[in-house]
Amino acid sequence: MGINTLEELNTFRDFLMMKGESKKYSIREVLKVADVVYPWIDGLLDDYRVRHRVAHSEKYLEFNIKVPDYFCNIGELIEDIIDPSEEVERYVWETLYDELRCFMEDNAPEREYFVEGRSGGWLVVEHYFNWGDEYYWENFTTKEKLEELLYEGVTINRLIDELDEIIFWEEFIKKLEERKKVISSEEYAQIVVEDLRENYEEWIKEDLEMEVSLV
Repeated sequence: MGINTLEELNTFRDFLMMKGESKKYSIREVLKVADVVYPWIDGLLDDYRVRHRVAHSEKYLEFNIKVPDYFCNIGELIEDIIDPSEEVERYVWETLYDELRCFMEDNAPEREYFVEGRSGGWLVVEHYFNWGDEYYWENFTTKEKLEELLYEGVTINRLIDELDEIIFWEEFIKKLEERKKVISSEEYAQIVVEDLRENYEEWIKEDLEMEVSLV
């Protein structure tokens, strides 16, 4: 069953939902759906496998969120405007952290997440997949697949849940890449620098007051 795009995946899920939960599916029909769902999950788990030392890493996916152009663009703009002090550097970093926080609140509000790696260049987010094995689904024989489905009591509804999770991640990845592209643009850097110029003194004051309150 050739399903290669997010649009086709959504159509496939809608088709399964349209057939209704009451329909009794044979194990062979369940296998046909599993042959679409599980290889796709294997691909996501492989492409976004956590490579940093994280407890229970098999329950998370990891994404590259490095945006070197963001820092480069801002550095060029503030060079002749504001003294590039440690406070300015913190401001630039905090703006980036705020972007990440807002992005996660908008797109994955219930997911646990944190950053890893040098300078926090990797975003680690929990996933809700039920499938996940040290072996790839496509490496199983048909007999082994049927045995796995029967042993785990896999139903069409469970596979629909897995499809929902796949669709969530494909949309998340697309939105994340789009946001990184915006943050890496010269236009975004100009907005950040303008904000910095307008609010720098007030931000420094608040930052110092916060430091004092923590002492």
